[in-house]
Amino acid sequence: MLRSKLIGLLVALLAAAAVGPVAAAAVDAGSLTTSDVVLDAGVSRPAGDLARLRAAAKDLAAKGFPTKFVVIAKPAADMDREARRLRRDLSRTLGPDAVDAVIVIAPKRLGVNAKVLDCERGLAMKAEAQTVKSDDVQGAINVARRLQAYDEQQALRDENCNEVEPQGGGGGDDGGKKGLLIVLLAAGVVLIGAIVFFARRASRQPNGEPPAGTEAEGDAPPPGGPPETSGAADAPDHDG
Repeated sequence: MLRSKLIGLLVALLAAAAVGPVAAAAVDAGSLTTSDVVLDAGVSRPAGDLARLRAAAKDLAAKGFPTKFVVIAKPAADMDREARRLRRDLSRTLGPDAVDAVIVIAPKRLGVNAKVLDCERGLAMKAEAQTVKSDDVQGAINVARRLQAYDEQQALRDENCNEVEPQGGGGGDDGGKKGLLIVLLAAGVVLIGAIVFFARRASRQPNGEPPAGTEAEGDAPPPGGPPETSGAADAPDHDG
């Protein structure tokens, strides 16, 4: 009898231990539809921490990267999975583009799900690992800002998450602008040449004759009229 009770108690303790960490994050996505910062039941944080999170959420939304912060009492079994669950539920409620990131904050731990590459999420988490351990709220804010920067940059990355140049020269917008400028300059030169050519042509008479009143100086008649001419030269006088 005693043995059966002990076994039953042991099973109950094991079951509680198994579900305890997951149940710690009991926040429902519905509470995030009206607030950017939500505390799990039983969580108490200084007012300054909440103010920092709300200010960060407002700034991130203004930059086009709406982010939700969830503060829980103790780490969930899988922090990233919890963040993914909340963001998925928010997408179903508010739309797929309504929330770009959900960050779950537990003491010295973060769970993150965001609209960036998985390797970029890893880079952000790694860069702020020490900050998360010393100040999890500031660490969460820093991670969110890094994610926003990655989303804005939209860099191409290889399998090691290193940035790579786009195929085809990598000139980007600057290369396109330079090419367009060259085309416009060439078109301007051609247009100016055409204007000069037609202006010169219009200044001439048909058949290449110069305009009236512009005879060459050597062809002008002498004063008093044109000189008299004869069919032969005057013969010399002969006195016989």
